[in-house]
Amino acid sequence: MILDGRSVAQKVLGEVKAGVERLRGETGVAPMLAVVLVGDFAPSKIYVANKMKASDAVGIATRDHLHPGGLTQAALLALLGSLTADRAVHGILLQLPLPKGLDEDEAIATIVPEKDVDGLHPTARRRSSRARPPGAWRSSTTTAPSSRERRPSSSAARAWSGSPWPSFSSRATPP
Repeated sequence: MILDGRSVAQKVLGEVKAGVERLRGETGVAPMLAVVLVGDFAPSKIYVANKMKASDAVGIATRDHLHPGGLTQAALLALLGSLTADRAVHGILLQLPLPKGLDEDEAIATIVPEKDVDGLHPTARRRSSRARPPGAWRSSTTTAPSSRERRPSSSAARAWSGSPWPSFSSRATPP
């Protein structure tokens, strides 16, 4: 069986667009996606540009926070904290990888799970790991799994995030 990725993508985008229109019609709410890009990694810039274009195509507004010169950890956490608290922002896309010296795990944990469009927040990871078949994370764990929780590597979490924003959740892992 050959999967036609283009037609599947168009179908998903059509479903998302219909959902956005239904949400607007029923509640008057216009979904807002905050996009945070720190650094000047070329593949990340392309990915973010494509997500912003897809968002526009389905009626989701974007608020761009592009910082090609970088940010300190404190400034990044402050930005993510303000976006998390902003009721007009419904989803936050923190583009990974972050530049060296920035703590991805701390940044991801700053975003509330309900606004984490990639589903990388530790709470989302636990929920998605329970939804996966036993051992599904085994080949990509970064540490020996404990009896309490298997913790996927960042690349495994990016490959399958379990995000409630399916059209924004898949991404190739940068080199």
